[in-house]
Amino acid sequence: MPISFTEVESTGDALPNNRHVLFFPSIAGVTEGKTFTLRHTTVTLPPMQVGQIIVKQLGWSVAFAGIRTQQNTFTVDFVETNDAPVIKSLARWQDICSGFKTHLAKLKSDYAVKAQCRALDTTGKQALIVDLYNVWPVNITYGQYTEESTASVVNVEFSVDAIDIVGVQAADNDYQRSISTSQAAPSLWYQSRSGGQFPTMFNDAPFRVAENVVKQLGLTQTNLTSIMNRFF
Repeated sequence: MPISFTEVESTGDALPNNRHVLFFPSIAGVTEGKTFTLRHTTVTLPPMQVGQIIVKQLGWSVAFAGIRTQQNTFTVDFVETNDAPVIKSLARWQDICSGFKTHLAKLKSDYAVKAQCRALDTTGKQALIVDLYNVWPVNITYGQYTEESTASVVNVEFSVDAIDIVGVQAADNDYQRSISTSQAAPSLWYQSRSGGQFPTMFNDAPFRVAENVVKQLGLTQTNLTSIMNRFF
């Protein structure tokens, strides 16, 4: 016997589509995060995918699980109001990513942020929490400006490096290590496995760099002299 709508509504543990929150952190020089958090409407997260390996066996196609794949984008719709705070904030955010206005693009650790999407049940409890790592706007689509009396909607495509469902333990933390690497600012020195370090030309004299290279390679004066006589 099918369950009536009244019975379903009275259970109190349904997960409707219109009860969700998307949190954006504060971004220096862009927004406090409230502009995006309060004005978003529809959130379309990328699917969780595992690749298929198709093998033909005696005329049958058998599918085996391959590596985990992921789409590195998700889309969000924002409702724009007077003074266009969404468009202006997104434009400032993209500018620190690529510097198309200021020509002063920053590092990824400066413009990529962690967002969080929460789905609530009918009782207001958090039923699903999804962390979105290294988020930044890729494409901004202006809303349609018509003669109708409707709100303007801005569609934004965001880049994302990884998605983590809070409360679900993964088998490994490879994606966590990749995230931490992508967030780190690139350095101008090389750290060897033996613990030594190659300083750069900017911090030391050229002869000091050459001296450290010789030490790292374990060359003696005799070997160095032999190499120099052979090539020079």
